[in-house]
Amino acid sequence: MKSDIKHVHFIGIAGSAIAPIAVMMSELGWKVTGSDSSCWEPAKSLFDNNGIAVHVGKYDDLANVRDADLVIIGGGPLMIDVNNPEYLEAKTLNKDLHGFVYLVDKYIVHEQNIVVTGSYGKTTTTALTAWILDEAGKSPSFMLGGQPLDFERGVRHTDSEWSVIEGDEYYSVFHHDEVPKFYRYSPKYAILTSAQHDHVNIYPTEDSYVEAYYMLSEKVVENKGKLYVCASGVNNKKVLEQHMVNGGTYLTYKINSLPNRLAETVSDDAIDYIATNIQFGEQYTSFEVLHAGESLGTFQSPLIGMHNVENALSVIAVLHDLGISVKDIQAGLKSFKNVKRRMEPLGYLPTGAIVLDDFAHSPPKVKATLDAIRTRYTENNVVVLFNPRLSNNEGKDSIKPYEGVFDQADHVIIPKIIVKASQAENKRVYGKDFLEVIGKTNKNVSYIPKTEKIKRFLAENTDKNSVFVIMSAKSLDSFVEGLDLRPAN
Repeated sequence: MKSDIKHVHFIGIAGSAIAPIAVMMSELGWKVTGSDSSCWEPAKSLFDNNGIAVHVGKYDDLANVRDADLVIIGGGPLMIDVNNPEYLEAKTLNKDLHGFVYLVDKYIVHEQNIVVTGSYGKTTTTALTAWILDEAGKSPSFMLGGQPLDFERGVRHTDSEWSVIEGDEYYSVFHHDEVPKFYRYSPKYAILTSAQHDHVNIYPTEDSYVEAYYMLSEKVVENKGKLYVCASGVNNKKVLEQHMVNGGTYLTYKINSLPNRLAETVSDDAIDYIATNIQFGEQYTSFEVLHAGESLGTFQSPLIGMHNVENALSVIAVLHDLGISVKDIQAGLKSFKNVKRRMEPLGYLPTGAIVLDDFAHSPPKVKATLDAIRTRYTENNVVVLFNPRLSNNEGKDSIKPYEGVFDQADHVIIPKIIVKASQAENKRVYGKDFLEVIGKTNKNVSYIPKTEKIKRFLAENTDKNSVFVIMSAKSLDSFVEGLDLRPAN
């Protein structure tokens, strides 16, 4: 006899976004099972601490698929194999089958729903928005793809009318639901940081990428909401013009010293929120915000870099517009701790060099991170270990945008790059290919495939005036463990 407790089975349960969603479902009273090809930290401890059994190895947990009332398919499994056995079993049995976006929309999205979108800045901006709302007493539900340092997990369900969602433009589920994730999140108020071409494996042309944001506009208009547009964002003018055609309402924001890429549509004096008088200090970045020609006051942020001023400004714009007081916004921003792996200090090398861990894995993110580091570490020796995201690098032409983005680094290390056996020979990108592209403008770049030789390089080429930056789409825990770091605090 089947239990009254509903059963959800996750295919690809250990993903960074799915793992905390699985825990949320357990807390909501569901029986939760799942499978994945591997299960590493932090997902492993998350499951162990919450009594969730995970089938690791082959996707052959067919018994739990058959028993489940609901089956959730992650993004990874079908990218590896469209004939995933558990997925095919769920299809054959006509199970209630969805991507995890279904659960986000059902259990996290509320009436006052803010979705953060764009090529970069999404995770930090989402976490900051949620934190300020929480400090203002609004207790929002939220979902973001990283681990916020201000909350226990990156996913939370509450009964508040407020919700904040990181709105990825990637497919909801490859092969199964090929629309942008943000389209499934019922966006009412949407921040657009930039529509700079990314994810070339699913958006081969710039136009195809920008068109995804046209879909965002359609949903915002449908929900009688508003689009908050960064005036300096690449391709944002195209999106805004389409939004205007759709009959949508909008506000704009910009750092005063950055170019206005909306100029032919929105003049400089018509920008709604402007950050000016920016000062980079040892502990805080301070800036003034102007709205409709009047000063809202000075804001202090613990985050470094011009791009993080822009991220903070987007949050100030949307929350001020939605009625959160300036005092609450200022207090929340100043106390924000950020997200793991966003220029996160890990400790110090035996040589005395500070080690920072960052999620930067695409050209604009790499450049923004290095520009930010140089606002605080202006004269330091900056050494970067760059471990690129393979799914973005389909063919040698796809890595050409990396030319010039590492120019703020004193030395760049490219480690061994694992090439997928399933990737066609003419699509494979190797370390020497990155070496060639980066080396066009920064001659201090080395391909060092062996970990021990990287450690030796660091021992010989860093000191207490150095900054060692790890840039990778995935956490390099085993590498970091071998660095013999002293604590950061």
